[in-house]
Amino acid sequence: MSAAEALRAARVAGVELRLDGDDLVLEASAPPPAAILDLLSLHKPSIVVLLRPWQRWLVGRGLAGLF
Repeated sequence: MSAAEALRAARVAGVELRLDGDDLVLEASAPPPAAILDLLSLHKPSIVVLLRPWQRWLVGRGLAGLF
């Protein structure tokens, strides 16, 4: 599974992710399944790379709080 697929699986499970520096911040209405946490942990460096450009784009447009 790729980092993009891990992100997709997290979203399907109701987990939203954002960056705080190089840390992933997870938000969910219920505790995420252990399998999702394992995937996110395994792919964390690549997920950070994927999220970083989007975070800058959203912040630059005043939209960061929407996601």
